[in-house]
Amino acid sequence: MSDEFVGTWVSDSAENLEAYMEALGANWVIRKLVPKIALTLEMTIEINGNHWNMNAYSIVKNFHLEFDLGKEFEEVSGDGRKVLSTLTFENGKLLHIQKAVKKEEKNSSGVSYIENGKLIQIAECDGVESRRIYTKVE
Repeated sequence: MSDEFVGTWVSDSAENLEAYMEALGANWVIRKLVPKIALTLEMTIEINGNHWNMNAYSIVKNFHLEFDLGKEFEEVSGDGRKVLSTLTFENGKLLHIQKAVKKEEKNSSGVSYIENGKLIQIAECDGVESRRIYTKVE
């Protein structure tokens, strides 16, 4: 159920994030910076029907993602790519497809789900996966 996602979450761990960023084609600075940001991340999720509002706060950069399930929209990804994103909610999981706008950039995908009270986020590009785990604080 999507209501499980609502609340404030803090980062517990980030695994294989640098390798994932390399698969995306992110530059060296981004690949080194993003794993450090991920460990300081606090994320707030609000849901109103099919409309989701996600805010992530870190010591370096803040992110905002607002979308309606099933509707494609333009997004600037965490690594700076301009992508066309579609998010859907199926079988208790939030699925996120990012199609690169530029031909030379890569597509990526992600899935978020709740397991044992933790928010698990898995991102994938070219067969390389990263995993982030969050604990709910509110």
